[in-house]
Amino acid sequence: MKDFLPFKGFLCPGIYFSSGYCVWLMHWNYTPTEVEAFSEIWVFTPENNRTAYIDPVEAIAIFKIYHDFNSAIGAEITWDCKDSRSLFATLLASNNTVMDIQLKLGPAFDINAVNEAVTETGMAVRHQSDRIVAIENACASFNGIDLGKISNPPKPIYVGSARVLADPVISFCTHYLESS
Repeated sequence: MKDFLPFKGFLCPGIYFSSGYCVWLMHWNYTPTEVEAFSEIWVFTPENNRTAYIDPVEAIAIFKIYHDFNSAIGAEITWDCKDSRSLFATLLASNNTVMDIQLKLGPAFDINAVNEAVTETGMAVRHQSDRIVAIENACASFNGIDLGKISNPPKPIYVGSARVLADPVISFCTHYLESS
């Protein structure tokens, strides 16, 4: 029987933009690891170059157990929730990458749903959502590039067996990752 580690916080499993960029947002306010809390912003370019920006840098080792991206880079990620209808994130990476993203949030739904997946390194994941918040609109810039409007990807985008949703959401959740 597999053992799972509970990571608690929120996850936005992909926002696809009309520019061809796809962005995932994560903030884990509790992890049962040597890094008690950390944030991640994943950026997939139109050419499918996948980079994870991680704060603090010490969490990169944890990320690499579960994911196989082109690169993982240390960053400073800040979050700001001015009210229940908005979320702002700013990323400043050690390689001078800069990103700003602003989300307009819609209705929230309490839910008790469990999804199972496998990461691209073959590790099992159980995702238990407690609350889902719809993302009504988003705007983002990446190194000065305006990423455009929320759009549907022309073909499915996967991370392991998990697929980017057509309608982006934020899941307040416990993300159970298989113990290595």
